[in-house]
Amino acid sequence: MTKSKTRQKMGGKWSMKYKKSINCNHPKGFSQKQHCKYGRKTHKNIKTIL
Repeated sequence: MTKSKTRQKMGGKWSMKYKKSINCNHPKGFSQKQHCKYGRKTHKNIKTIL
């Protein structure tokens, strides 16, 4: 038997709607804190370049 090369990811990526809904003044949980600390910097840099 051969294994299927395609796999479904459980969970996965955050939607843009979810990212925008995160309140960085009061992040809830480790992942949101890390997103506010590191993830948002790249978004700001892209906007300034364009």
